[in-house]
Amino acid sequence: MKMISLAGICLAAGIALCGCQNTVNTVENKNKEMQPQEVISKKVSTDSFLRDRLKIVRIDKKVNEAGLMKVQVTAVNVRTGFFHELWSSLSGGKPYKLLYKFTWLDKDGMAVPTPSANWLPMSVIPGDDVYFQAVAPNANCKDFKLSLREYDKD
Repeated sequence: MKMISLAGICLAAGIALCGCQNTVNTVENKNKEMQPQEVISKKVSTDSFLRDRLKIVRIDKKVNEAGLMKVQVTAVNVRTGFFHELWSSLSGGKPYKLLYKFTWLDKDGMAVPTPSANWLPMSVIPGDDVYFQAVAPNANCKDFKLSLREYDKD
């Protein structure tokens, strides 16, 4: 009897903790009118914790009016659901904080030094779509890399 009561208390506490998590609901146009130029990507993941939290959905690019490449990487925080919410509530992992930076490459694959090559902060709510955007610093930039890492709170 005590075992059933203890299990019920733990279950109720887990549900109560999960009820505190904020997630994002979205509505969008079903009949897409946009015509993005999608980039085929190659992903290298060395941080399994980050890989399991943030899923890259698509990468788009275009050349803007000034002749500079503009890229947008769309990702979603996939940490939703009962067990993910329970873990986030217990670990204080909401919203999820990360750092990102773009590295621009020339036609030969060499990194182009830029003043904006610093790590930038981003917060992601569970279930939320995020957009990492950047514009190449000059017309010699022909490719890019996006680097992501967890935000070190210390």
